[in-house]
Amino acid sequence: MNTLYDKLEWYSGEPELYDVMKKVFRALVDWMIKNKLLVPQQVDYYGEKIPSDFSLTSEDLTDKGNAVFKKAYNKWASSGALFEDPIDFTILEEAL
Repeated sequence: MNTLYDKLEWYSGEPELYDVMKKVFRALVDWMIKNKLLVPQQVDYYGEKIPSDFSLTSEDLTDKGNAVFKKAYNKWASSGALFEDPIDFTILEEAL
């Protein structure tokens, strides 16, 4: 079963939040690449920019990536850490 973790479109109703979330997803993708949590096809696809149809699903992640996201993504996303400058990945890093 494919799990949908997050999707840029969910934030499209609030232009300022949408722009912030594009930056958050860019930083998150970079963090996932650094920690080898994305499957190779997604590393290539998301390597340059975050498309307007960006979504993050279990099919995008390696087994390790899915384990980290199942354990910690909702906690991280609701913690406010993604709005810090720089973005705080501690909650996700502790799940590695």
